[in-house]
Amino acid sequence: MALTQMDQTTFDQVIQGHKDVHQFITEQRTSISNVVVDASTQNKNQMVDSLVNVHADWDEKMGLILGDLETMIGNLETTKTKMMQQDVDNVIR
Repeated sequence: MALTQMDQTTFDQVIQGHKDVHQFITEQRTSISNVVVDASTQNKNQMVDSLVNVHADWDEKMGLILGDLETMIGNLETTKTKMMQQDVDNVIR
């Protein structure tokens, strides 16, 4: 009998959810970056320069968020492995 409230399937679902969010943010980040690059190559004015600067700040923050998601995914995977091994060790005794 498992000692944890979460089984492997539940962990996998939570991990996959985090991976899906990571992928979505990555896709949106790329899409927005492409729009900003296109705008900056087609126009040179103060408004576009401001857009480029704001985008740079936003893009940096999105990178930090993606890094946090990667850490969360890694932590969930590590916890899942440890908990499943702990259950095995407790059952085998």
